[in-house]
Amino acid sequence: MLSLIPALCMLQSTDIKSTLTIYANAVISYDVSTLDRLLAKDYLEVSPLGEVDEREKVLSFYRVPQDQRGPSPTKLELSDWIIRFPEKSTAVVVFREDLEVAGRKMSFRVTSVLHQKGSQWQLVANHVNGLTSKPK
Repeated sequence: MLSLIPALCMLQSTDIKSTLTIYANAVISYDVSTLDRLLAKDYLEVSPLGEVDEREKVLSFYRVPQDQRGPSPTKLELSDWIIRFPEKSTAVVVFREDLEVAGRKMSFRVTSVLHQKGSQWQLVANHVNGLTSKPK
């Protein structure tokens, strides 16, 4: 009998990548309603500046008027996915996020923890580290 676990993990991985892509696009477009739906009630984030923010503080950052926002990214790419399932409904994901904002390229390594609630994945935690270019 063939195991269904690899196929299930592949389907879950696709759902998780989709959830994190939707999340990243909601962040860059200040889409608070999508962020509110995707962030678990006990969400916690470590920003690239090393600040630890709980869910409400994160959401409040995106509730600013459009004229008070910085420039929006013109390019967003998520890659280098590593997805692990320590439990059936929990995923730990490490990926690379590349952005271009006002002609400036920025790269981050993101570690996300997601929990499946029903058929939807929600973010429980994010830790974002800035990447620097290696000297040649």
